[in-house]
Amino acid sequence: MNQDSYKQIAYGSETDLMIINHLMGHASVSRTPWELIYESDPITRYFQREIEILKRDFLWSKNESVPIGKMLPSAFHQPFLRLCGKDAIIGLTIYRVLEGSLKYVQDEEMKVANVGDTVCVEEGALFSFQAGVNGCKFAIIMTPEFKPDQFTNEII
Repeated sequence: MNQDSYKQIAYGSETDLMIINHLMGHASVSRTPWELIYESDPITRYFQREIEILKRDFLWSKNESVPIGKMLPSAFHQPFLRLCGKDAIIGLTIYRVLEGSLKYVQDEEMKVANVGDTVCVEEGALFSFQAGVNGCKFAIIMTPEFKPDQFTNEII
């Protein structure tokens, strides 16, 4: 899979972070076992350039929201299978690191994503992640649309 098209959009400057932090202050918040999820129309609009590239390059037809995940230092997300179900033509989740770092296991290999890096998780992939020592903020861009209660397929 060619990831260059959406990697060209860089987030993570001080200005970006100030805007994102302001938008998070006015968003609805959901709590998951591993993080807080901030969701609002203004946050989604902020990532509109990236959404348009993905729609063009991967023929996405759905994506109504781009939430921000915030993990506390060293918070851990249990391993899970990324499954979207029959409605997903191309099931894909993209985590764009905005602040801090994100350690993750993908393809049986430990990796680290820093500010500006992108992590892609395809349909059917086994995936696990942990915030770095300073925590992590990241955009969650996925098809079909993100819903905080959808990750019920954790592997314990």
